[in-house]
Parts: sequence; structure tokens; C-alpha cells
Amino acid sequence: MANHAYEEISTYALQPDKQRLAEPEYFLADTRDEMLKAIRQNIHYGATVIKIVVDDQRYIYSADDIRFIIDEAARAGMKVAAHCWGERGARNAAEAGVASIDHGRVMNDEILLIAKKNGVALVGTEYLALNYDKAGHDVWVDRLRRAYKIGVTLVYGTDVIDMVDGQTRGTLAISGISPWIEAGVSPQATLKAMTGNAARLLGVDKQRGFLRVGLAADIIAVPENPLENINTLEHVNFVMKNGVVIKRD
Repeated sequence: MANHAYEEISTYALQPDKQRLAEPEYFLADTRDEMLKAIRQNIHYGATVIKIVVDDQRYIYSADDIRFIIDEAARAGMKVAAHCWGERGARNAAEAGVASIDHGRVMNDEILLIAKKNGVALVGTEYLALNYDKAGHDVWVDRLRRAYKIGVTLVYGTDVIDMVDGQTRGTLAISGISPWIEAGVSPQATLKAMTGNAARLLGVDKQRGFLRVGLAADIIAVPENPLENINTLEHVNFVMKNGVVIKRD
């Protein structure tokens, strides 16, 4: 995911009295013309995926708004990811058929079934339950457990944004597997979420994400079989990136 530029379109900044506070990360877009301009500007600046902030404010994008964004992004071959925190936003995004719902903290079974039907992947960022939303830990785990049982396509994501002494971005990111274990997600499904499912979501599955002739040689090695002990992913002792050995213990 690190090779893909993400820009976000939001209906409102968190502090509307500071109109330029969200720039340059966000383009503020309320009307259809503003949405159109924001999408095209993102594409002009090199984004390869359009991400929208559906909720996080009192007024949220409707399913029709999101379909409009999806249709315009599709003209340039772009997928749309949707930041959703609440139930209404997740429902609208699932009904509209975005490529992915990111976070999706609150999703009932009906919404999860809509997501499955419409091929919407869930990038659940359950890592947040460990560090930023400890009070909502059970909410994240329960939603993941139900999404897995229902058969929603799962993609592993973390939202790791902070630096922690003695930790790398990698060690922090992989710590997010603990809610997956708690939710009863199988090691095989977890590995697919980290590799093939993520590559397909980003549209790079012809370049990476699988061990195949002709694809980028992105390989790690761990002491044990992760299908038998998924926690072994926290002890990577070999890393190859694009055929170049980065780490060898």
C-alpha cells in the first residue's frame, strides 16, 4: 500500500472556522461540482486510489453521492475507498459499492451482508482497538468476528501513524494481529488479508502479492509455520523486497 498515493475528500473539516486546516491532506467537497473537481485534482496530482471521508461529521455523504464519486473515479480507472466510522456511513458506502470500507468500526450484520453482496472489502484497522480506542476493543473484535463468519473480503490494515520508542512501523503494524486471533480469524484467512486480498484491492495483483514467476519477489521468512502459529509473524528473520535481500538473520 505504501506505493499508492491516497487523498481524501471530506464534506467538512473538523473545525469549520478554520477552512484551510485540512489542506493538503483533504479536499473539501460538498456539491457535485466540488466532488468532481476534487476527484480530478487528486488524479492530476498522481493519486491512484480515491479515498472519501463518508462520515466523522454530522452531515454525511449519501449513497447517491458516493455512487457519483465512484462513477467519476471509474472514468480514470480509479477505485474508491471509504473512511467510515459510524453505522450510517458504512451502510451508505456498502450500498453504493465502494471498493473498500476503511475502519468500519460499527457495522451490523445487515451492512456486512450488503458489503459481501456488493464485493466491498473491509480494511478494519483493528490495531486501533489496541492503542487508540481501547474502550471500544470489544466492538472492533465483534465486528471482525461477524465479518469473517459472513464472508466479507478482509484486508489487513492498521492505521499506524505514530512513532513509538523501540518499535518500528513494521513491529507496530504486525501487533494488530491480536484482535484477529481473538476474533477467531483463521491463520490462512489472515495471511490472505495481508497479501493477495490487499494486492487485488489496490489493483496491483499482476505485479505483487503472490509467489509467482514474473511478480515482484517480496518475501519474508519466519521461524515457524504461520498456518500453525500466526504469532510467528512477529519474529521476521528474513526480508526480500523486489528480489533484493533487505534483512537476513
